[in-house]
Amino acid sequence: MVDNEDFRHFLHVLDPQYRPIARSTISSVTIPGMVKVQKEWIKCQLAEASSVAVTTDIWSDCKMRSFLGVTAHTVTEVNHVLSLQSYLLTCERVHGKHTGEKIAMMFECCAEEYLIKNKINFVITDNASNMRKAFQARFLPEEDEAAEPEPEDEICQDLTPEDQEAVSATLDENCKMQRLSCFTHSLQLVIKDGLKEASGLSGTLSKLSRAANLLHSGTSFKDYFEANFGDATIPTANATRWNSTLKQVKAYVNFDIQMLAYVLDSEGHKSLILSQREYAQLKELIEVLDPFLEATNLTQGEKTVTVSVVVPCVLTLHSHLQEIRERVRYCGPLVRALENSMKARFTEIFSAVMMPGCEPDEGRGPTKFPFTIAYFVASVLDPAFGFQWLEHDVQLDNSIKGQLKSQIKGEKCFFFIYADK
Repeated sequence: MVDNEDFRHFLHVLDPQYRPIARSTISSVTIPGMVKVQKEWIKCQLAEASSVAVTTDIWSDCKMRSFLGVTAHTVTEVNHVLSLQSYLLTCERVHGKHTGEKIAMMFECCAEEYLIKNKINFVITDNASNMRKAFQARFLPEEDEAAEPEPEDEICQDLTPEDQEAVSATLDENCKMQRLSCFTHSLQLVIKDGLKEASGLSGTLSKLSRAANLLHSGTSFKDYFEANFGDATIPTANATRWNSTLKQVKAYVNFDIQMLAYVLDSEGHKSLILSQREYAQLKELIEVLDPFLEATNLTQGEKTVTVSVVVPCVLTLHSHLQEIRERVRYCGPLVRALENSMKARFTEIFSAVMMPGCEPDEGRGPTKFPFTIAYFVASVLDPAFGFQWLEHDVQLDNSIKGQLKSQIKGEKCFFFIYADK
């Protein structure tokens, strides 16, 4: 814009003495200078942090160009008040195939630039295989993998003593860094698994989607709809966000069903009118998925601790599915699929509390916690939860619950020592 002749004339009329900056100056001098100042400020903030957690993900823009985003999270103390701080470290273009090696290299370069490589305790990513591979390549294998890790002596048995020493040094250097899966992304996959098995709902949701598209396509139907319902609308659903589908369903059932049927029929869309059975399906779908939406919203705060809600959310959602399973009429396959997917994706949490069907294979006592101890300790240390989740959502004898409490309290000291190494 600054090089546009008409725009420069406009500025001259406003102030004949003003000389606008050239586009080349802005792009090659001004913006890089501002970026440099901001980077130095972020480095100063991170230099004062004793430990850092990092979230990373890959996005695509409307032109399908991919970008790797890395954000650092720390706790700072100002005037004796602790607060969470987040800093965007990079949003870098990813060229070519998104291999694990490429992602790992880009991440490591970012960590080295901001001098935080040895401060990172947790790396939170989604569950994509390239992300898992990236952090297995640079850090210790994540402990929430389904497969058992290979013993270190087996890994090193074919190496020379010098190479074994190099491997051990690498493991020691990165022992603080562990990958945790993004809970919200895992929850999204649970819903996706459930809806995939709920074939009886696909026709109803398809009708709903087509009706919503009519409202956003600029047809005469939109004008007639607004004449009857005012500014109310039915939002379109986003294929990558399940909660957009639920919001669409909620918006639809809030309309007068008879008036909506009249509007659709009058505009020649009788095939999109929902039957009483289909309408009942949607209302039941809301009842099943509403707690999942609440759990998703709880874990999306930037200025509040969210890791502490993971265990209570998982166990509460499991209790919700067990309770609603006996009384649903249309969403039975959905509920069963959601239960199975949750047990598969949150196996360590369920096995740690000896949930039926997920008990540890050996012994009768509480399982030895995998790295998910971080989630349990966070929940216990959060005054909003403590051990309430254990009392309300875990069906065990009090003696077994007591053992679990003792184990978590015992692990807590280890956790803090581990995090501060």
